[in-house]
Amino acid sequence: MGNSEFWTMIQALATLLAVIVAGLAYRESMRMRKSSGFNALFSQLIAIHKEAFVKKQFFIDFRKSFERDKNSIQTIDGLCDYWDRYQESLKNESVEFSHAFKYVYHEVVTVLYNESIDEQAKRHYIGIIQAMMNKDELLCYLVNLMQHFHRYPFDANDIREELRHHHFFDDLTRLHDKRYRPLMECLDKYLYSDISKLVSFE
Repeated sequence: MGNSEFWTMIQALATLLAVIVAGLAYRESMRMRKSSGFNALFSQLIAIHKEAFVKKQFFIDFRKSFERDKNSIQTIDGLCDYWDRYQESLKNESVEFSHAFKYVYHEVVTVLYNESIDEQAKRHYIGIIQAMMNKDELLCYLVNLMQHFHRYPFDANDIREELRHHHFFDDLTRLHDKRYRPLMECLDKYLYSDISKLVSFE
């Protein structure tokens, strides 16, 4: 190989390397841009989340009612009927109550199915959504999901396993918690096959 051929080959390799590096830099730039766009979207979602859960008393009242009646609810159909009756008792405000859970679903799905963020980031964002909800709200959302997927078992938009994987409802199962742990144990006792899709007990 002559001197000129050698330098031609070196220049070709250098050009190829420069193209590869530029391509990688472009891909990283696009990933960062998408990630930045998602951060802005998520901030908007969280701001609206506060509005969806502004009426805290709805959730407190359901928990108090459930505490009183928990041992009489021993089937999933019984739980569904109980949930329906509570929503009916809210009358005109029942729409606002159910809207809050639809909004949480939208938030979670937006995070889970976004391709611009990795698994670690998804866990972080799901954790933020969970942290925005107090335990009464989490309990109501749990029962709402149990009711929904019992009524619509073939719903393709089933996020229960993902919520379980991200420990979304774990705050309700803490061993030291004298208020919520008994409620969860009651659900586990009578409705294990339904609640086990959502919760991992310690």
